[in-house]
Amino acid sequence: NLNAVVSIAKVEDAYKCENETKAVIKEAVQQLSLDELLDDMDTAEDVDGNRLLPAMNKLWPYLVICLKNKISMPIVRRCTEVLGRIIQISGGNFFVRRFHKDGYIIWRLLALSPFRRKTLSSMDEKAIILPYRNTSLTSEEPMAEISSQKIQIAVLDMITEISSHKRSAIALESVLKKICGLVVGIAYSGLIGLREAAIRALTGLTCMDADLVWLLLADVYHSLNQRDMPLPPIQDLVDLCDLLPPPMSSKEYLFVQYGGEGVRYDIDPSSVHEVFKKMQD
Repeated sequence: NLNAVVSIAKVEDAYKCENETKAVIKEAVQQLSLDELLDDMDTAEDVDGNRLLPAMNKLWPYLVICLKNKISMPIVRRCTEVLGRIIQISGGNFFVRRFHKDGYIIWRLLALSPFRRKTLSSMDEKAIILPYRNTSLTSEEPMAEISSQKIQIAVLDMITEISSHKRSAIALESVLKKICGLVVGIAYSGLIGLREAAIRALTGLTCMDADLVWLLLADVYHSLNQRDMPLPPIQDLVDLCDLLPPPMSSKEYLFVQYGGEGVRYDIDPSSVHEVFKKMQD
């Protein structure tokens, strides 16, 4: 429960404030030479105020179970929302090792394959088509594809929230290259429904390492748009296209190598142009 995490965090903050207040009072008591009162304060029972991180340690396995849920998609989406918030509350340091170990459970959600509707031409010619069934293609997406895209948007929004804040961003440092590769692959693919969420995630990731994000974006953009390749400032320098020749196939792009297994490399040139320009703006 997110409210419980917030409450624990506030209790821990209150404990820190209490200790600071006690320290000031104790200093004043010492200056006034009230030895008897000082002895009472020293013998008072001291309760450990570190409550938040132990609670997160107990909560993490349950979050992992929720992320693995293949039956209820709303549970997975809600879990990514809660995870993004509690990492901001608890700080990213605590989650570095957990993302390094269990992060694949989250990142593989970005590689969900959308359900593809079978067209009439791909169906068996002997199949019986009932007269009341509409076999024409419509703009309505299959439910499976809508569900997978909602999950992917939720994960991308979680990445945006974590990477955009200094306190939580450190949680992604050990998996930054992989995440950037996955998000660039989604942004540059033909999945229009994920484009805006991917751009938001890339904008957040630039707060962590803008050079890395722009290297992955430009690697694809300039290989497809050689005319837009910037000229060297000095004529004696070699052209960038000679130093970085275009890849022989989409599998050789840097974002594919960084993203690893599950990254999308079905590049859509129109998406590449649109995303690159939006990121520049």
